[in-house]
Amino acid sequence: MNRFIEIIKYSWKAKGRHGIHSPFVYELVDQCFRIHVAKNLQKELASKMRIHLSTAKCIYQLIEHLNVNCLVSSKTLTIDRISDLFGETKVASPIIHSDFTLQSTDLKQMLVVISMGDIESNGFEFLIQFIESLKEDTIIVLDNIRRDSNSFDTWHQFITMEQIHFSADLFNFGLLAKRTFQEKEHFILRY
Repeated sequence: MNRFIEIIKYSWKAKGRHGIHSPFVYELVDQCFRIHVAKNLQKELASKMRIHLSTAKCIYQLIEHLNVNCLVSSKTLTIDRISDLFGETKVASPIIHSDFTLQSTDLKQMLVVISMGDIESNGFEFLIQFIESLKEDTIIVLDNIRRDSNSFDTWHQFITMEQIHFSADLFNFGLLAKRTFQEKEHFILRY
């Protein structure tokens, strides 16, 4: 995979808030992605979660905008509350360390963070079962979708899954959601 070519293709296709006809995606681009995140907070979050810097920024923005009350991570972190990531400004919402098995939970808004390396080590089929167990309003953040050609192929498999109705390519990472109340749509968004 030639990274330079991928940057050019992404830049050519990526859209800002104009030209997007989905109210949910327009709100993400217009309000969520405009939330300011301090550079030192981005770096700290990226190092704690071992994810890309832009992914860390987006996770913070999604938590703030969507009032996420549970963060599920495929990585084993040394912290167990969202407030430990962001300081005292956030409520003490739990961080669940998951090996892609998740018990039924009453939490309304969850954010799931998965690295492409974790998918390759656990298997794609195993992750499909995990996605089927998630609630409608759960957003999945896939880090490092352009790590190599296999990761990008796996990303395309997610996009075509029946269970996934919303997908967004933000170059270094992707967003997925089961939103059965809307038509299946894929976006390439400037971030």
